[in-house]
Amino acid sequence: EESEEAGQYLKLSEQIQIADEALREKDYPKAQELYLTARDMSEEAGNVGRSYIAARLKETEGHIEVIDLLELGTSREGSGDREGALEAYREAREKAAKLYDIESKNDAFEKQTALEAELAQERQQEEAARKEEEEKEKALLAEQKELENEQKSNDQKNAIDLENKGNELLAEGQYDKACQCP
Repeated sequence: EESEEAGQYLKLSEQIQIADEALREKDYPKAQELYLTARDMSEEAGNVGRSYIAARLKETEGHIEVIDLLELGTSREGSGDREGALEAYREAREKAAKLYDIESKNDAFEKQTALEAELAQERQQEEAARKEEEEKEKALLAEQKELENEQKSNDQKNAIDLENKGNELLAEGQYDKACQCP
């Protein structure tokens, strides 16, 4: 019985070592599968190493979540949901930082920063286009106002000319023509 128990401990130890290696190699799905098997083996061996296995399972789950969030961000960005992509990148960065996964944290940060810069540039372009449109509208309104003023000035000048012509005709005694002035 002791030999059988020792054999279970040895197999469990080997399983954990293989899982640890997969974790170090960043093959998180494989590591998770191996730790799940180690957890089952631990139950058969009197729960030896259970807390260590649980901690590694939580860690691999965290890494898988980070990868999923990065992929989600990329997917959302590709489909045009850039705000959703930013949120996924931020969350991935935060989770990666908690896992001390510098590589994934930096990856998420780079993607987030690039997208934020792109959005900021687009906002600047939109603002410039809006200002340009406002300036065009102001210029058009000024031009219309100038034309209206010019028209009023011409109308006043024509009215004065017409009045002067009528007064001339009246002064010359040509009453009929004075009343017919266009």
